[in-house]
Amino acid sequence: MGADFVTNDMLALTHDAFDANDNDDVAIEGERCGVCMDVVIDRGVLDCCQHWYVKRGKEDEDRLGLWTEIEIPIRLDSVSVIVEVIHRTLVQHKQVVPMTGNEFRFFLSCDINLPVTFRIERLEGSFPISKFPNSENNAPAENRISEIYVECALFIDGAPFGLPTRTRLESAGPPFCWNELITLTTKYRDLTAQSQLTFTVWDLSHGEGLIGGATILLFNNKKQLKTGKQKLRLWAGKEADGTSPTTTPGKVPKLERGELERLEKLVNKYERGQIQRVDWLDRLTFKAMEKIKERESLKNGSSHYLVVDFCSFEHRVVFQESGSNFLLPSPIASTNDIVIVWDQEVGKINPSEHKQLKLARSLTRGVIDRDLKPSSNERKSIQRILKYPPTRTLSGDERQLLWKFRFSLMSEKRALTKFLRCVEWSDVQEAKQALELMGKWEMIDVSDALELLSPVFESEEVRAYAVSVLERADDEELQCYLLQLVQALRFERSDKSRLSHFLVQRALCNIELASFLRWYVAVELYDPAYAKRFYCTYEILEENMMKKAAGVNGEEDGFKQWQSLVRQTELTAQLCTVTRDLRNVRGNTQKKIEKLRQLLTGLLSELTYFDEPIRSPLAPGVLIIGIVPSESSIFKSALHPLRLTFRTTNGGTSKIIFKKGDDIRQDQLVVQMVSLMDRLLKLENLDLHLTPYKVLATGQDEGMLEFIPSRSLALHRSIISYLQKFHPDDHGPFGITATCLETFIKSCAGYSVITYILGIGDRHLDNLLLRNDGGLFHVDFGFILGRDPKPFPPPMKLCKEMVEAMGGAESQYYTRFKSYCCEAYNILRKSSNLILNLFYLMAGSNIPDIASDPEKGILKLQEKFRLDLDDEASIHFFQDLINESVSALFPQMVETIHRWAQYWRKTGRTQIFSLTDLVHDWNIIVAAMQFSFAFGESEEFSILQGQMMVGVEGEGKSRVVWLSHGYGHSVSRFIQEWLHWEIPSVLFRYCYKTRFVSLSHNNLAGSIPASLVNCFNLEGFDFSFNNLSGVVPSELCGIPRLSYVSLRNNALSGSVQELISSCQSLEHLDFGSNRFTDLAPFSVLEMQNLTYLNLSYNGFGGHIPEISSDSVAVALIAGDALDALGLVRYCCRRMLMTHVDLIEKLLNYNSLDKSDPS
Repeated sequence: MGADFVTNDMLALTHDAFDANDNDDVAIEGERCGVCMDVVIDRGVLDCCQHWYVKRGKEDEDRLGLWTEIEIPIRLDSVSVIVEVIHRTLVQHKQVVPMTGNEFRFFLSCDINLPVTFRIERLEGSFPISKFPNSENNAPAENRISEIYVECALFIDGAPFGLPTRTRLESAGPPFCWNELITLTTKYRDLTAQSQLTFTVWDLSHGEGLIGGATILLFNNKKQLKTGKQKLRLWAGKEADGTSPTTTPGKVPKLERGELERLEKLVNKYERGQIQRVDWLDRLTFKAMEKIKERESLKNGSSHYLVVDFCSFEHRVVFQESGSNFLLPSPIASTNDIVIVWDQEVGKINPSEHKQLKLARSLTRGVIDRDLKPSSNERKSIQRILKYPPTRTLSGDERQLLWKFRFSLMSEKRALTKFLRCVEWSDVQEAKQALELMGKWEMIDVSDALELLSPVFESEEVRAYAVSVLERADDEELQCYLLQLVQALRFERSDKSRLSHFLVQRALCNIELASFLRWYVAVELYDPAYAKRFYCTYEILEENMMKKAAGVNGEEDGFKQWQSLVRQTELTAQLCTVTRDLRNVRGNTQKKIEKLRQLLTGLLSELTYFDEPIRSPLAPGVLIIGIVPSESSIFKSALHPLRLTFRTTNGGTSKIIFKKGDDIRQDQLVVQMVSLMDRLLKLENLDLHLTPYKVLATGQDEGMLEFIPSRSLALHRSIISYLQKFHPDDHGPFGITATCLETFIKSCAGYSVITYILGIGDRHLDNLLLRNDGGLFHVDFGFILGRDPKPFPPPMKLCKEMVEAMGGAESQYYTRFKSYCCEAYNILRKSSNLILNLFYLMAGSNIPDIASDPEKGILKLQEKFRLDLDDEASIHFFQDLINESVSALFPQMVETIHRWAQYWRKTGRTQIFSLTDLVHDWNIIVAAMQFSFAFGESEEFSILQGQMMVGVEGEGKSRVVWLSHGYGHSVSRFIQEWLHWEIPSVLFRYCYKTRFVSLSHNNLAGSIPASLVNCFNLEGFDFSFNNLSGVVPSELCGIPRLSYVSLRNNALSGSVQELISSCQSLEHLDFGSNRFTDLAPFSVLEMQNLTYLNLSYNGFGGHIPEISSDSVAVALIAGDALDALGLVRYCCRRMLMTHVDLIEKLLNYNSLDKSDPS
């Protein structure tokens, strides 16, 4: 159990709260018995069935783990046996999960389903003679007989909980030793943080004599359960008090503790194995401790101590309340207006409906009518149910309907999965009957068999039936589902399952399947929750392949094949080392390329010629024999991926991309889906010329991709010109060969449909590539299932460049494109269950966009299929999507910004466009800004941050920096070194939600547009460092909230008196370096909210009166013709006179009175 399960009640826990020697423990956790699987039990140490299982700790969020079975199942009859079992199991598996310095393991008290157990050992202390009276003689006290017992009681939150428990009578005389095990009826999971035990010692030798009592809290101040021996001081003559706070605390205060208490604490650590055992030194230590005990007993006099031994666990036990109360926010939080009440019945089965369903089935179980047929309405309902996607849960009536007509549905193969979902598997008779019918049912398709391997179906027989269906699939089809079948191993009940055996046996017959199976399993070894299960499959594969004999057709024996697969891992390890070395090389990409080739021809020359051929990880059927250094390179990227060219045994080459530092498992899944959909389309005789390049993740942050020669769409202003370059035809459409244009149209249609269904985001021209034959394909799938970093993404990526390459929206080729899209969409809708089942099996994987919320992601995928529509309606629906995507304005603006950013970032220099293109881009941006500003505050809106450099032929450099704004009412614009353009008046036409506008550091000319008054929620504007001229528009006086104005370094003139007098909320006022002259009367200095004032280098003149407000923090008036005596006095008052040099700079070049300011 790791930090993922620490709740608000445990925030006080830190690593220091645990002893350092406790950090190598393994946590216990569980949900149900690993053998019978019939008894649902709580997490922790369990004793509800005859089997004993321990679940290894983990750190991922799904709270699933591995079951580890003890060799001999035993009955948990006593606490001593439980502790021994825990100790034996944890010692056996201590090295399963290696610990790091920052990890610690612990149990939660709510997970421990054991009764509270402790041992009362002895009573220490001297007893006076009067305490043991004897009427016959005055013998020594130690020889007198007394009958003493201890009464124990549990108090929870100051109230008694359960009945008190007593020890046996002890009459052997002091010291009194019981050594008796006490087991309460209360379990650890029922305790609260203020639970405490009371111990009262009674003497029955003469009546009911009270010796004393003591109380001890079960949890310390760190909320850890107290374990081991506890020495409690009895309060003489007082019965133990269980209230909170208690008046009879058993623990001696720290200030009163002596050497003996310190030594006893060390003894407890010694007994727990936390102190190293040295026999000769231990003997000397214990002898010395006995002497210390004798001295302490004489010192303490008549004090009595009760020694109690609490049950110890292999880990620290931390308090946590059971149930869901810890999930609730504090109802008394000051920020909460609504008190949230937890409804524990939400999501649970309605007991009355469940009972009704059981009664209905029990009535029909005895009388079975195998010839019962549904009516017309019932048949329609059944057909409607059969069309449900696999993610939909059946209602009680629907389940009852399928069960009622189960015999008539046996010839309908689609109905089997739905029928198995309506079976009550906890009912033994019903489950037995369902399994009998399953064997007689019409054989289902492979796509439905995948559904039976999902976590919904736990029955071993059902999962075995699904595997038997998969056995009919050929190797090519099986390879399409292999990634998901490996993930399905997570949902098996044992490590050596029928599915695992099936995968290994098929891999032995096909080396390509063996290679991919090995890599898929190896990657999952990084998951600590299922590492043992996947390693078991890995071992089985290795063991069986090593035993495989050579084939009769000259095929290598299994040992050589396995060694070839192992060398793949060695190759990837060497490539990881090369990538790390290249990242440390300083310089540009070209220097790194030179270093790569130098390594391949020098220190790593063994990579250019392998001793033996290695099967390519991407294509195991291809044998590679070495890297070609001259054809190897590095991509210009932060991760510096390698582009490597391998020689093959048949004289050809194989080009791959190797990435280190990037998790490409999501790319691997998407490309697998593209390959599967391409196969489904081709089965319907529709070839859309897709490019399902190969992707293989070889680790959590490394992998290989097939390199496809192509060019980015961002490198070409026109797709037509690119196609004309490679496939010219004077007689063809648009000067392109008909075959090339058809390939382009089909590939655009295919990827448009696929990216829409999979919800692939972050689409821009840099991750859309063109092959030389005209085929288009997508790369870089960092966002799927509807996630997109860009605002307002279109339903599908269909940019204007694509439409223009088809001849425009009115051309016949564009019409053909829409026809291909609709046809492909309907074909893939027919296989929606297959695609949904494959994603459902990936629910337990660590793929980012699935692991974050598997249920939500799958539901989004289901929505894209629009299963509620028929084929004709879906065609109209998809055509509307195409029209919406083509006409979307906002993506054009985002694409323009992205294009500018990429050119500036990649090339580091100005990219030359035509003036027409640049003006077109500017118009798009202005229109999009108007569109975005019109949103209300409830609408979310943001623009990607970045830096863009653009230019115009003959006009020189210009730079644009475009920063983000959020939620439609906070805008920031920074446009640098622009082209002496005027600020467009239309820019602020609809900006009524805008709160701040900045156009500083540009070469903007002209005047300030009066349309800025439309921003009546404006709080500030910054037009500094431009070439603006003219007067400040008087209309700006109508902006009531204006608090920030910066017009510095412009050529503005005229009067600003009206603006000043109207905007009394101004806090920041900067008129520096302009041509203003009229500011009289000087009421600006009377503004109460003003904190910054800059009037320097203008034409102001006259006398500045003494400033009455203390709010002005900075006042700059250098370079004017002002008499600023009042300002000097203000500076003195604000203790600015110590900064003489600063005041000189502020007041230079003015007409000042040199008299003493005091």
